[in-house]
Amino acid sequence: MDFTGGLDDNPWAPTATAAEINVLQRKPDSPPLEHISQDLDMFDPWADPTRAQLPDFSLGQRPETKVAIDDKEEEETHDVVARDTEVADFPNGLFYIRSVLSHKVLDVRGGSKKADTQIVLWSQKKDGMQTLNQLWLYHEGFIVNVNSRLVLDIRGSLSPNDLDTARIIQYNRKEKEDAHNQLFAYDEGRIYCQAKPHLVLDVADKSSEEGVEIIINERDDDRVSQIWSFEEVQASFDKEKLLGVGKSHWWK
Repeated sequence: MDFTGGLDDNPWAPTATAAEINVLQRKPDSPPLEHISQDLDMFDPWADPTRAQLPDFSLGQRPETKVAIDDKEEEETHDVVARDTEVADFPNGLFYIRSVLSHKVLDVRGGSKKADTQIVLWSQKKDGMQTLNQLWLYHEGFIVNVNSRLVLDIRGSLSPNDLDTARIIQYNRKEKEDAHNQLFAYDEGRIYCQAKPHLVLDVADKSSEEGVEIIINERDDDRVSQIWSFEEVQASFDKEKLLGVGKSHWWK
């Protein structure tokens, strides 16, 4: 069955304000935020990314979720096999999604806010507007990108014969009854498709290169490229405002 969607423009494009996601307000148990500019309250993270003199802000982080692994002594591949994970679900707040294989994180190619943009691996960023396209929020089964407010989507068919061409993209959120290729869950370090739990997020060619594509693949317990951990960002924000609740039928 083919779940490919259309190519509608992103209705979220930059209408939000800094008040909608106050990433600079420290929680009581958070470590101090560093390098805070005095005028950051006026900073609009949804504004034109090409503008000059973007302020620099660093987010306080909790220790990232760890996945227990055993090293397999293989001279060439140095693969590791995931055995267990300390979490059973996604974090409640904003978070990075990190590949245990390369320690790189999920990113949107080119920081785009457009639907049908490929999801890739990239080195983690911790300052400025470029951080936002690496941050995610889990909501009712959808994995939402903070920068675009689009959701992770499997582009292509979920048929076993078509998995070679299936890719992970960001896309406009669908109604739940039609969102078979957009609903994900997390178990034993794997992010899997709720409609077909044997299909999990994977890294193309088990690569650690910058910009490598994220794909959907059959679960393989010996494939460490399918194992993911989370690093939650301690940032105060209004979840409903971030998701645009009340502004669109998408987030009723």
